[in-house]
Amino acid sequence: MKETIFIKKYKDKWKDLETYLQKKGTQDPDYLSSLYIQLTDDLSYAKTHYPDSKVTIYLNQLSSKLHIEIYKNKKEKNRRFITFWTDELPLTLYRQRKLVLISFIGFLIAFSIGWISSSNDDGFVKLILSPGYVDATEDRMDKGDPLGIYGEDNMVNTFLYITMNNIKVSILTFVVGIFVGIGSLYVIVKNGIMVGAFQYMFFARSTETGLVSLSTIWMHGTIEMTEMIFSGAAGMALGASFLFTGTYTRAESIKRGALEGLKILFGMMPFIVLAGFIESCLTRYHANLLVSCTVIFLSLALVISYFVLYPLMVGRRTKTISMEGFQYGYQFPEYKIKLVIGLLWLVGGLVATFITLRMGDRIGIIFTGAVLTGAFKIFQGITERKKSLKNQPA
Repeated sequence: MKETIFIKKYKDKWKDLETYLQKKGTQDPDYLSSLYIQLTDDLSYAKTHYPDSKVTIYLNQLSSKLHIEIYKNKKEKNRRFITFWTDELPLTLYRQRKLVLISFIGFLIAFSIGWISSSNDDGFVKLILSPGYVDATEDRMDKGDPLGIYGEDNMVNTFLYITMNNIKVSILTFVVGIFVGIGSLYVIVKNGIMVGAFQYMFFARSTETGLVSLSTIWMHGTIEMTEMIFSGAAGMALGASFLFTGTYTRAESIKRGALEGLKILFGMMPFIVLAGFIESCLTRYHANLLVSCTVIFLSLALVISYFVLYPLMVGRRTKTISMEGFQYGYQFPEYKIKLVIGLLWLVGGLVATFITLRMGDRIGIIFTGAVLTGAFKIFQGITERKKSLKNQPA
């Protein structure tokens, strides 16, 4: 894009931003964060294509003003850590949503391949999984405890082993994405086939055994498979940046793709730890169907709310700003999504907490965190709704 066209295309937006910054006392921190993301994108483009131009100097100065406005009177390191989870990661997931969808579809197809292949070939499961592990699992089935392995080892040792292994797999899934994304997709497909074959192995014994495996494996598998799918998307983002450079140089495109992928990979780390905790500490309670179903429900609520709904909310908010201009602000009713998310967590947490405690199972205490999360989200939603109604024209 020629410099004159670039300036003509965005100059009104930059002027609106200057005007907005001059209105002291009216700034919305979340709104400013969204503007800052857009402005830094413009600055990055200008630095790449017009490094010695006046427009680059102008954008750099404007970006500095906006940066000061956002972070004044706050510790930048602490604020950046918060905004990573509230803005940067969700917006990155929104931008890479097509790759996330490809990774998810790839996993589903691979899962189906593993299931169908196992149903048509008795030896397929041992071909895909370790023969020793398959034999040990079948022995447990014969003894009436098909998933007893989850309670055999020490919690701490199991947690450390599982978590470190999952971190290693996630990093590998990202790194092999450098091979134009095919490497990451291969890891996704391979794991999907293994999960499909493993799951079928239980249903092949009996429907009851299969249902028990579902309520057990997906206690931790819900979050574990989610982080694997997103790690695959991170690797594909790296690979796609090599193939599709857009308006950037190849080096700049790869740099940006790597940064996008690393943000997703880093964002997965707490969820890898959470999946490891569930598998090592909670999955051993799989005999309690209520606990199993509650953990799965809350895990799904977490995945859908943070990895699906929230990125859409942040992405649509930013998109609205870009379309309408800075002076209009964002109009997407975020409070509706926050209320839905809050209700999911609150209802699920209350049911799990009270019933499990009433049954005398102290594990129900951990679900009080879900109740507090839900209550906080509902409070946010109600507060924002009041502000929204107050600001509406009469």
